[in-house]
Amino acid sequence: YRATPFVGIAALTGMIVLLIFEFHGQDNISSMTTSPAHLLESEKQINDWFASPHIAQYLQVTADSQERLLQRIEALYDNNPRVGFISVASFLPSLKRQNENLELIEKKLFAPSGAWSTLCRYVAVDCHTVPDLSHPPLTQEVLLAANLPLAVTLPFGNSALVKIAQTAESDLLAVEQYAANTAGVTYFDDKKKIDYLLQSFRKEIGQILLLFLFVVFAVLFVLLKKTALLLCLPPIISMLTALCVTVASGVSVFHLLALFLVFGLTVDATAFYTRMGFTYDVWWASSMSAVTSLAVFGALIFSSVPMLRHFGEIVFVGVFSSMLITPLIFAYAAQFREKHECII
Repeated sequence: YRATPFVGIAALTGMIVLLIFEFHGQDNISSMTTSPAHLLESEKQINDWFASPHIAQYLQVTADSQERLLQRIEALYDNNPRVGFISVASFLPSLKRQNENLELIEKKLFAPSGAWSTLCRYVAVDCHTVPDLSHPPLTQEVLLAANLPLAVTLPFGNSALVKIAQTAESDLLAVEQYAANTAGVTYFDDKKKIDYLLQSFRKEIGQILLLFLFVVFAVLFVLLKKTALLLCLPPIISMLTALCVTVASGVSVFHLLALFLVFGLTVDATAFYTRMGFTYDVWWASSMSAVTSLAVFGALIFSSVPMLRHFGEIVFVGVFSSMLITPLIFAYAAQFREKHECII
């Protein structure tokens, strides 16, 4: 039973490590937005209505000629019909596509079995004259001379950007997979890059947190010997309890930053119990201190800003659990000390 406190702290610390590094994290850059959720939802609806393009997700298409470039963009359109794209190919078809469309019109309208001949037979008119469909092809120069909006008529060479209108996440994954398997098509996702940076930052904060706990415990153990076990056990349990709340949504950077505050607030109570004894007056003073901390930081739970809400969740759960767990641990320690005076 002498090793039980050491084993307990090691097991709890191991669970904290698993929650920080092994479970899925919440590294979405949108968690740093300061806009309320209902405003973001309204903005998304407006973007959907107007088919506004994504700012952070787009494609770059390259080819050895403008004709080949337009054909490559059209192939992108054809292979992803559920995605709304905006590019020069939306206004300027390739010469191949223009010829195909002309042949389709001639076949459907002016062939012997086409709509034109059928109409002539229906109205009993001898239609010998067929409209002349020959016309100069639509080119970039024609678009430039048409005084269309600048975004449409910008000259392009052998490379063009393809913007993506507001699209479901599953369709974006399909576009990304298509670009990965298609030469000359590159998919860019600046949002994912930022999310990856947040993930790296979260892991670094987790490592700093574990190093902080190790250093604090080592210093306390040198100064207080085995009493350090009793001093550190309630804060670690409170931190673990607070982290468990985030398992469903994922651990974010702000959850980990809040754990530093949880440790600082909860270790105060254990320090009072350790030095002044587990008495009613000490319990009342530490409980009132915890209640004031809950009132201040607990209000952040109702914030519409995700990062403030994450911070408030951790502090509230950590301090509240400490207010309940710490007296129980010290009460058990007092009974344990009576039976085994040499242990603590």
